[in-house]
Amino acid sequence: MLKGLNEQQIEAVVESGNVLLTACPGSGKTRALTYKIAYELERLTSSKKIIIAVTFTNRAADEIKKRIRNLNADDTNLW
Repeated sequence: MLKGLNEQQIEAVVESGNVLLTACPGSGKTRALTYKIAYELERLTSSKKIIIAVTFTNRAADEIKKRIRNLNADDTNLW
């Protein structure tokens, strides 16, 4: 699932808990965030738990959701 990510991105994805990503434009923040969300969705053990992702725009939220679906992750528990 982590194919195509660099070492720093992989570290951010597999880090337990919350992660703050800061980097320059075009560095892959959205990609790393998308993989992190998909990774955490796969690890959910209860249908009562959810992942919440907050973005500044609806466009960004739609893009992240689209990318998660492209990773074949179940986004049922994503809000």
